[in-house]
Amino acid sequence: MSLRIRIVLMSTVAIWLVILGLLSGALGRAPSTDGEGVIPRELVGKWGYAASGGSYCIDIDHCADGDGGSVSFSFHRSGRTDYFLFQSRRVDGCGQVRSLARKTGKIEIKGGTITFLPAVGVYKSVNDCRSDLTGSWSFEAQDLEPVVLYWQFEDGKLRITDPGGEASGIYSRL
Repeated sequence: MSLRIRIVLMSTVAIWLVILGLLSGALGRAPSTDGEGVIPRELVGKWGYAASGGSYCIDIDHCADGDGGSVSFSFHRSGRTDYFLFQSRRVDGCGQVRSLARKTGKIEIKGGTITFLPAVGVYKSVNDCRSDLTGSWSFEAQDLEPVVLYWQFEDGKLRITDPGGEASGIYSRL
């Protein structure tokens, strides 16, 4: 093989390696939305943390009775995020009290910090003890303040630390 053919062949291989490197870099991360930054591919999906023997719940009409609760996040490639906080308690002589808070918004990620910017939210309650506390209410603006969370991966699980305590836990994929 002549020197000229080797140079052309090596140049062609080098160009393809550069193109493949650029393509794999683009495929290896979620797209940025509105300047929010990159949503890491490994964060995209549904994550849940069940506390006190509770089960995961994102629809109050299909949540298990008993004591406990769960916190769930659904991170979308676009940056859209759904947050669910389910709490359930059986009250002796009264019945079951369940609540589900859902907030939807977007996230911004900078290093190990997630800033959740909720845009809308609904609080639902089913209260066997006081029927006047059963219903559905929209969150008001002061309930939709940005929330700063700290995150990291540990052995395939997502650890979220919430300075307010509400969402702190080690999350598994759902």
